[in-house]
Amino acid sequence: MSAEKKRPETAESGKAEVSNKENRILTIPNLMSLFRLMLIPVIMWAYLGMKNYWLVAGLLILSGLTDVADGFVARHFNQISALGKVLDPVADKFTEGILMILLALRYPLLWMDVVIFAVGAFLMSFWGLRAIERQHFVNQAHWYGKATTVFLYLTIFLLLVIDPMPKTVANILIVLAGLIVIGNVTAYGLFYRKLRRERAEA
Repeated sequence: MSAEKKRPETAESGKAEVSNKENRILTIPNLMSLFRLMLIPVIMWAYLGMKNYWLVAGLLILSGLTDVADGFVARHFNQISALGKVLDPVADKFTEGILMILLALRYPLLWMDVVIFAVGAFLMSFWGLRAIERQHFVNQAHWYGKATTVFLYLTIFLLLVIDPMPKTVANILIVLAGLIVIGNVTAYGLFYRKLRRERAEA
């Protein structure tokens, strides 16, 4: 009888512990994500006001290093939170989206990627919010999402620092970036579809 009493108490305490950790707001990774969001207006000023593309590239590297660091800290120091799972990709998407729009002023073909990126971001946000609402599930980034972010950052960096970049090379990078974003959104769509099926069968 004592064993039967201990079992639900242990389960409930475990749930409470996970819930408390997931609900944390003030964590180092979350502050890093907030810092990346605060870098965006600085990046815009450096690009539009100063027209200093090397400075923009430096700020992009700083943003990318902060992105890597917040993931490392979250995983290795047990600071993963529900807010962080949302804030981290939001910081990435806004940084990438703003830079793509700025670069589209120099490389018009990039407007195609901007549209693809915006549609993809909307779909992924919709799927993610629906998973939170219906299944109380906050998704973490998958390897294909991280790979897409790395490729977009690399493409943006090259378009910034190689000025002028040969048109053919720039167009190849831009088309590849668009295809990779489409592949990433498709992979996440399949993931959420699989998640819905598993939850329906449970």
